[in-house]
Amino acid sequence: MHQVGIDMPLAGIRIIDAVDSDLQNVGRILSELGAEVIRVEAPGVRPHARPAS
Repeated sequence: MHQVGIDMPLAGIRIIDAVDSDLQNVGRILSELGAEVIRVEAPGVRPHARPAS
């Protein structure tokens, strides 16, 4: 969720997030900085827990 009036230093940047569960918060942090984060997960593996939007 982006806040109005806050600089988004990563706005316009697209990131592919293919990390394991130890680093699952990195994509969220980059998204909060304005990046578009695309998560890629292995087929058949239970997706990481995601907070409700």
